[in-house]
Parts: sequence; C-alpha cells; structure tokens
Amino acid sequence: MVLKRNLIHQILVLPLALFLSGAAAFASEMKSEKNVPRWIPSNSAEKRVIYNPGPKYPVLAKMNHIQGAVQLELVIDESGNVGKIHVREGHPFLAIAALEAVRQWRYNPLELEGRATEVRTVALVKFRLRRRKSTRNYLPPARAEKDLISRVRPPALLVPKLRSANGEAGPLDGQESVRVRLLLDKKGRVVDGRFVNPGRGNLSMVLEQVAEWKFKPAQFGTLPVPWYMEVDVPLEPVEPDSSAAAGGR
Repeated sequence: MVLKRNLIHQILVLPLALFLSGAAAFASEMKSEKNVPRWIPSNSAEKRVIYNPGPKYPVLAKMNHIQGAVQLELVIDESGNVGKIHVREGHPFLAIAALEAVRQWRYNPLELEGRATEVRTVALVKFRLRRRKSTRNYLPPARAEKDLISRVRPPALLVPKLRSANGEAGPLDGQESVRVRLLLDKKGRVVDGRFVNPGRGNLSMVLEQVAEWKFKPAQFGTLPVPWYMEVDVPLEPVEPDSSAAAGGR
C-alpha cells in the first residue's frame, strides 16, 4: 500500500516531567524486588544522555493516522545502559517502536559516594503526524485510534488451561492471582507488562512465567500486529497443560 504524500511525520523525543503518581505506581510494582534503584527526575536523566536515537515511525501507524506519546519508565544500570523498561501509556503500535529505540539509549552513569549506581527515571517518546492545510483525509488522533480498534482482532491466549505444580489440570478458579496488562508483539510474544492494580507479587517473576504461555497475536486484516491484553496470572508456579496447547496456533 502506498502512503499518502500529504502526510509527513516528525518524531520528537522529549523528557517527561516527573509525576508523583507515575513514580508511586512504578515503585509499587518494584516494591517486592530487592535493591530498588534510586529514582531521579527526568530532567536530571536528560542531562546525562550521550546517545538517544529516535524511533522509526511504524508504517501501519502512519497509514492509520496513529500518533501520540509513549510514556516509559526505565532503569539505567551502573554502566549507563537501559535495562528494565515499562510502558505506562501509549498505543501498542508506537510502544513497540519506542521500546526498540530506548533500549539503545546510553547515559553517563550516576555516581553516589564515588560509586556508579542504578537509577530509575521516566521518559516520553512522541510520535506526530503533521498535515498540510490542503489535507482532507486527515483523522484526529482520537478518531483514528477508535477506527483502528474497530478493525483489529484482539490477541488470544492459546493455553486456556494450566497445570499446577501438584499435577492437577484445569482453569484457575480458586487460585490466587494478579491481573497483568501485557504488551504482545506481532508474533504473540510477551514484550512488556504491568500490574493493572498494585501487585502483590514480583513483576519480573510474573512476566517470566507468562512468557512461557502461548498467545495468538492480534490481527489487522491478515496482518499480525502488536496489541495489549489483560490476563490473570496465578501467584503459584504453574506449567502449561500440554493437552490444551495441542493444535496451538
């Protein structure tokens, strides 16, 4: 398909001012993890950037007039590399592109008492489509996103039954669980996730468990696309029921 000539794109990568609500939410997700990195404001992190390539604007996002910001919370390790990243907000098409770009960012390490240390911060990656005055087919962001949602078939969990550690197979009825919002790529792989409500478990362990599950990716027509999906994840270790997985994709 040919992109409309009257649409050009401009990508702006800007720091996001520290919002207390965002900091509190990220802290709640990491509260069960040891050695939680120190939080620093985004303007402090921005001054330490030494390499921050911009993301590539996804073709399908352009074609469907999708634009907006992706809010990311990230951990910068002792060497200045970006480690953990969580998507707080952002369209899934744009979120994947933002993650791929930000993982390449490099910072001057922050030193405390003469030692390099891990830190947490927040950043905003903006994707913007600009139109010329003569453009008639331009869609405002809200309408463009609503239109796209109506044409996307959401992802699906291909393993509806799980086998618990004691060997019992069946649905998760009665098992204590947490609800997680997953970001799946166009191959149905878990790329990122966050607790829908303040989690009682360890997010890294929950995502490690969910990464073993099988998902059918979302589809836009015949094309697989990245999308979000909410799932309930049991707090006790489980193994996929191989009989339920038969037939898979």
